[in-house]
Amino acid sequence: MSFLNGLFLLALPLAAVPVLLHFYRRQQRDVVQWGAMQFLVDAAKKGRQWERLEEFLLMLLRCAAVLALVLALARPQLSGHWFGKQPTREVILVLDNSMSMSREIDGETPFGDLQKQAKEVIDELSETDLVQVMLAAGGPDWLTAEAVEADPVTKARLQRDIDKLAPSQGAADLFSSVQAAIDAESTEAAQARHVIVLTDNQAHGWQADAMRNWQQLREAMEQNSMQTSVQVVPCGAFDDPINNVAVVGIEASHTQVGSGQTVTIQAQVQNFGHTRSSPMALDQLVDGEVTGTSPIAGIDPGGTISVSWKWRSDEAGVFALDCRLNDDDQLALDDAESVIVEVVDRVPVLIVGAPPEYRQRVTEATFFTAALGYDNESPHEDWHAVFAPRLTSPDDLEDESLADVQAVVLTSLTPIVTDTVEKLHRFVERGGGLWVVLGRRTDREAFNSVWYQDGGGLSPLPLGDVKTVKNEETQEEETIHPPSGDHPATAQLSDTNRLDIDAVRIQSRHAFDRASAPEDLSVLLETGDGDPLVIEQYAGRGRVFIQALPFDVGWSNLPLTKAHVVMVNDWMAYLTQPAATQFNVSTGARIELPQALAGSQSEVAIISPDGTHRDITVRETDDVARFRYSNTHAPGRYEVQFVGTDDTTQTIPFQVARDAQESDLTPLTEEELTSLTDNAGLDFTEQGTLEIPQVTSGVNERPVWTPLLVGLLILLAVELLLATRAARAREGSTTLPSFIETAAESTRRTGVKA
Repeated sequence: MSFLNGLFLLALPLAAVPVLLHFYRRQQRDVVQWGAMQFLVDAAKKGRQWERLEEFLLMLLRCAAVLALVLALARPQLSGHWFGKQPTREVILVLDNSMSMSREIDGETPFGDLQKQAKEVIDELSETDLVQVMLAAGGPDWLTAEAVEADPVTKARLQRDIDKLAPSQGAADLFSSVQAAIDAESTEAAQARHVIVLTDNQAHGWQADAMRNWQQLREAMEQNSMQTSVQVVPCGAFDDPINNVAVVGIEASHTQVGSGQTVTIQAQVQNFGHTRSSPMALDQLVDGEVTGTSPIAGIDPGGTISVSWKWRSDEAGVFALDCRLNDDDQLALDDAESVIVEVVDRVPVLIVGAPPEYRQRVTEATFFTAALGYDNESPHEDWHAVFAPRLTSPDDLEDESLADVQAVVLTSLTPIVTDTVEKLHRFVERGGGLWVVLGRRTDREAFNSVWYQDGGGLSPLPLGDVKTVKNEETQEEETIHPPSGDHPATAQLSDTNRLDIDAVRIQSRHAFDRASAPEDLSVLLETGDGDPLVIEQYAGRGRVFIQALPFDVGWSNLPLTKAHVVMVNDWMAYLTQPAATQFNVSTGARIELPQALAGSQSEVAIISPDGTHRDITVRETDDVARFRYSNTHAPGRYEVQFVGTDDTTQTIPFQVARDAQESDLTPLTEEELTSLTDNAGLDFTEQGTLEIPQVTSGVNERPVWTPLLVGLLILLAVELLLATRAARAREGSTTLPSFIETAAESTRRTGVKA
């Protein structure tokens, strides 16, 4: 026996207090013999004996109550065999259900071997064991809510659940999974914990380069209150050379486009095998139907090629654009990939235009809307962009609602109150785009105070003086250096064979103060001398452009060039992208239903890549209905279903991208295995040699303080009943026996004896 709180045992002498009180009450004085009382004492002798027995029982009950209280506080632990069969060992199965586990050779897969070995482990467990099961793809995902006893019913249920599992498109996070298994809450009965990791030992899932993390994990395992060990069991150890060609990525030039607008889709195909691949074909699909095929020649080991094609739709909607390899390799799950593109009728944007200056026949706002194919707010019949402008003035901007627009353009910046700038800042943080074009009435001090804010504002650089390049004394003009094609906003502008960005001539412009420029400053356009003309800033989810060159023909000929039209449309597409619904998200990112749809729904359903169907309630946040779903750790297609305005069920697809490195089937090297064994304390076994260790740290003990507290309550109840009965007997009716007892007691107290 041992005690969890042995300090309370110092209070055990308190159990002698009822004994001392008992003998104190029996203390007698000197007795004087009195013959007349002899017969009364003899008559009361029988009643007095029963009273002494009651007092003795009360003393024992009170001593036992004190002992029970002290022992309960000390929390004794008794050997487990006193209570019958008790669980002494906890087994946690970590199952690698990542994509690499679906590698197939001659009809065999590592995951099939995993299922077989996992069920064999469960079969070997006894009813004295506890068991838990965890899935490792995407991080720890418990298949069991808590540790359960391995009785026949539980074992059969777990084996059925394992039979239903299948490899996912996710990557295994074995470090986080092992860490979660070691840190899992344990039961008081379990004395040892054994973690069994069933995996194909693919190098990508182990993070073997993060040895410091593994060392800390080993220290946590050694400091665990129970005996803990981790055993790694290989599944499907193939000696065949790797043969796998995968689609490692797919992207669209724009994921939100207008009706009839062409989108360029580009897919990346990589050979992860050890030999040159055979010629193959890449099918292009739209909503599951093949629309085209691109041939692919053989790819050298480790090589990557790009395949691109065009797509357009005249109908609005959300479309899943897929590509699929026609290839027979070892890993089929990475032969396809998807990107979601939304086709819309219009994208609302807000254009803030200042009144025309003296002798200014065309305002900056007019030049801007003309590039979109609009005459102010009226679209041209021949052509107009998907961006639908709504015009307002700087004075009315403060009262304008930005809830229904995806971008705001200040075509000629005038001094704006601080509250309006803060309103625009919140708009950008929510994903909106902001394009600020400096103009004739831009005030330097006001700009630096409100927009730069010592580096904390929407402008990454403060504003300097206006630079006049061409005047009466000099006829020199500045040019614009052709931008880089690496940035999506300047990809087309960089093509000087098609566009005339190099023909722009600048007479005057605002100048940025580059003295405090951050190292990661993003410059979209710069002069031939390297001075920035357009800089980019990020705030929250949104993007900001600050342009030092006005849309004013008195400052440059930029609004009169072909590049102006392309620049306006490409930059608007880039700025509005974050505010559009994000149908292509990364692993673990949030899926959100468009606000217009969420506001008309009370419930929606989401279907995960594994087919799981979940009903989710649309909640209101800040008086705005929102649907949000964050459990996207498994890559693949998620479908959101809701009832449309025509009472029919509609489906919107969302795509969660997978980790391209999961297609690399390279196993752990001998050096990595040795490092993980030495630094992490992992036991890598050979296939077929799994053996669960027995408990070796003594006898299992179980706390018994709860029964002691229950016994204390029973003792107090019995003592109360017995004491009440004794009190009533002493205070009962005055019969002859009670009179005799009273007389005898009086004689004893006065010291008289017969």
